[in-house]
Amino acid sequence: MKIVKDGKEIEVTEKAYNVVYAPLGFKPYQESEELDFYDKSAAELNKIGKEKIKSFLKQEEIEFDSSATKDELISIITGEGDDNGDDNGGSQEDTANQNDEA
Repeated sequence: MKIVKDGKEIEVTEKAYNVVYAPLGFKPYQESEELDFYDKSAAELNKIGKEKIKSFLKQEEIEFDSSATKDELISIITGEGDDNGDDNGGSQEDTANQNDEA
């Protein structure tokens, strides 16, 4: 049987699941289970496979570059990314130019 915890899937016998894995919080894998990664931190998302993250983004109809790294995909989910850096970079350059003129 297939079991899952924090997006990590493993194949085990039913006896192993009942004796070892169920007490550790593993659950039987359900294919139809909807993914929800919005409440997970970047550290938690790092433990999840890249293909699962891509599946989640597709499920949510979020566009992403198919060649993006796992870290880039995680940034899309967590809302951390280069968007803020681009805005700040431009304003810092403008500030530097204003200081040179003064």
